[in-house]
Amino acid sequence: MSEQFSRLATRMAELLALDEVGREALLASMQDAEAEELRALLRFEHATLDLSRVDGVSLAMDVLNTPMPESIGRWRVLELLGRGGMGSVYLVERSDLGVRQQAACKLGYEQLDAEQLLHREVRILLDLRHPNIATVLDFGRTGDNRPWLASEHIEGQNLRDWCKTQNLALNHRLALFEDVLSAVAYAHERLVLHQDLKPDNILVDKQERVRVIDFGLATVLGSTHESPVIGYTPAYASPEQKRGERLGVRSDIYSLGATLLVLCDGVAGAESDDLRRVIDHACAEDPETRYATAREFLDDVRAIRERRPISLKAGQWPYRLGRFVQRNPVQMMLAGLALISLLLGLAAYGLKSREAIEASEVAQRNAERSAATSNFLIGLFRAVTPAQGGQVEMKLNEFLGPAMKNLRENEALPAEARIDIARALGAAFEGIADYPDAEQSLAYGLQVAQEAKIPREEAEILLDRANMYLKRQELVAAKPLLEEAANAASSHPDVAWKIGFSRMNLDMMSEDWPHLLDLADAQLARLSQVDEEQKRKEPTLRYYRTVALTRQGRNSEALQEADRTRAGYATYFGEDSEPVINVLDLKMQVAMGMADWALADSVAESMLKKAEAVLGTSHPGYAEKLSNVGLLRQMEGRMEDAAELFERAYPVMVATQGETNPRTLMVEGNLGITLSTLKRYDEGLVHQRNVVNGMKETLGEDHPMLAKAEIQLAATLVLSGSDEDIEVLIAHALEVYESHPAYALDHAEALSGLASIRVEQGRYEDCIEAADNAITVLGSVQKEDVGFFDIYRAYRGFCRRAQGEDDGGELDRSVAAFKEKTDPGSPDLAHLVELQQRSKNFAH
Repeated sequence: MSEQFSRLATRMAELLALDEVGREALLASMQDAEAEELRALLRFEHATLDLSRVDGVSLAMDVLNTPMPESIGRWRVLELLGRGGMGSVYLVERSDLGVRQQAACKLGYEQLDAEQLLHREVRILLDLRHPNIATVLDFGRTGDNRPWLASEHIEGQNLRDWCKTQNLALNHRLALFEDVLSAVAYAHERLVLHQDLKPDNILVDKQERVRVIDFGLATVLGSTHESPVIGYTPAYASPEQKRGERLGVRSDIYSLGATLLVLCDGVAGAESDDLRRVIDHACAEDPETRYATAREFLDDVRAIRERRPISLKAGQWPYRLGRFVQRNPVQMMLAGLALISLLLGLAAYGLKSREAIEASEVAQRNAERSAATSNFLIGLFRAVTPAQGGQVEMKLNEFLGPAMKNLRENEALPAEARIDIARALGAAFEGIADYPDAEQSLAYGLQVAQEAKIPREEAEILLDRANMYLKRQELVAAKPLLEEAANAASSHPDVAWKIGFSRMNLDMMSEDWPHLLDLADAQLARLSQVDEEQKRKEPTLRYYRTVALTRQGRNSEALQEADRTRAGYATYFGEDSEPVINVLDLKMQVAMGMADWALADSVAESMLKKAEAVLGTSHPGYAEKLSNVGLLRQMEGRMEDAAELFERAYPVMVATQGETNPRTLMVEGNLGITLSTLKRYDEGLVHQRNVVNGMKETLGEDHPMLAKAEIQLAATLVLSGSDEDIEVLIAHALEVYESHPAYALDHAEALSGLASIRVEQGRYEDCIEAADNAITVLGSVQKEDVGFFDIYRAYRGFCRRAQGEDDGGELDRSVAAFKEKTDPGSPDLAHLVELQQRSKNFAH
């Protein structure tokens, strides 16, 4: 760190503490060169630049003298909102899709390793979805290599001014600040630092909702890249940030503490000992002595508002008793009146004291639990950090490896702390796909919970294990765990509520549509028993109902439920929001199931307009919507249009999710199949082989999605005239499906694909066998009136005719029945009609 930087940073702090007259007087007393540097930095809206890395003044003057651009990416620039140490912020607008949308666009400075850094950071920022964080909409790079980031434009006052304007009481201010802490904790848990938290970056919108804004482009924990410009506001920056050191979450904690101090300054009750201790703890000079996480900070702020003991003083029983009295003034007043009778008075005092002590003991146990958990995890980190300088490079599994052993040997830890750590380790192991160690960690936590007889924790761990299996689509293993969790959570409605949602996910994956519908109805009936926050889940429950009704062929009911779902999401999130877009996607699929192509096209157009406006064309969610509309075009027989949509979607998925992410592979698979259908085999087969290889790497050899990709690749190889590995692909796919009975629909579709392959190979007996098996498998989960049965029977009829047998008119009846259930442009119908024509060439 340069001496010049330290000197200017100190001078800036002195200037910012003065009013305008005082600043001018101090600047006039300095040498001209120094005064000019500081004036330039002051023009950067109080942001300080790390002059040890760049010529900060030169950069500042360069940016200040640069004219406002006319456009940034697809956005038209309207006005300058402000400048800071990380870039300039403009109000921008786009209306190219007929949907007018404004955003706040931060235009950054040129950075080293810019392309790699931009993609890495923005990939994470795009996934930040929190009601108190402004949503990232779009990103890119200008022609002169400057990164830009467009975020939701929030109209409102900053938090400090809002509280003053409304003359809010302390408790109301603390409640708003809890939302800030919740948002920051959410970001930290996704490895995102803010680095410039202050009242000006916390707005209160027109709905009186707190919104944290201005997440920068260089704020991801653990990045090996560093921004060449570090901006901060001296009044809110941590000491280590001012020194130009590498930052962690505790730097944001310091800024939050400084913000809370300003927010509560001069407000009645703000002088309380608890609030002073909390702010002092957050703003401690030594980062190691601050709150370790924003959630710890949040817990203490909420405790002050609810008049509960804060963790910093939880062990002091007179204090805890006093807090109990503050929380229960009516009860204590009645106890005081009862002192008229000495006996009753003593009894009342003793009773209330015991209740107070019991309440405080719960708080103390929670504090001990939190402290023990924190100390254990800190010990793990210290065990791999050298005492002197330098950085350690090690794989995460090497770091986590000894943790479980240390946990088992640390018998002094409270049972609750051991459970917390076991769950944390389980999540960490799962995150690196080390499922055996994840299972071992959770099994240990479950054992502790059962031995300590803590049914709530038992239910939570069983739910963790079940969700781990659900993510891997191991449904048979997940189901009994969810049933055990439900039994353990019988007296804990909030946990039972969460278990209900996981069970609905299980039903979705296993395609148990009747049970999904029953469970969604049961959860809706329990809405009156949950808190207001959980009641916001009602549209999600209706979303599940829509899916279940659709899959059972109850399309009219599904359309009505989809509209109710959309209305619910619009109430909570706005009409132009991602949940509404997802409902439109589902409504499009309902219309496809009804073969109502006009409705499907109309919904698809509306969905894509909203998705582009809300998410931006660089967002994976937008790419997936493009892909889904591509599937609609396939069903309509518009294969060229489908290919164009898949070709637009695929590069976005690669850029944001990576080449081997299952979501990317699904889009690439759609692209490959469409290109092959258009007989562009060279291109199509490249993509289809990529999908098979990528799924082997990402999902493993025993996954139904891999089996589906293998059957599709085998079919394309047959059509292209190749015999490369066809039978190996088919045999492996069928083996996978046999071991996954929950995937009956996919299994039946694979068997249908096999029948089609056997037709092209002239293996008619094998075709009949595949069609029979497809009918049997589909019959186990679907009613006989579903159009897929007609396709399977048509294959069977065709192959019987090809063998010179009398098919009893099965081929013709099946084609006629399918015509009644689908659109005239359906590719499936065209294929069956082609079989019907080919059958006329058979000699009888």
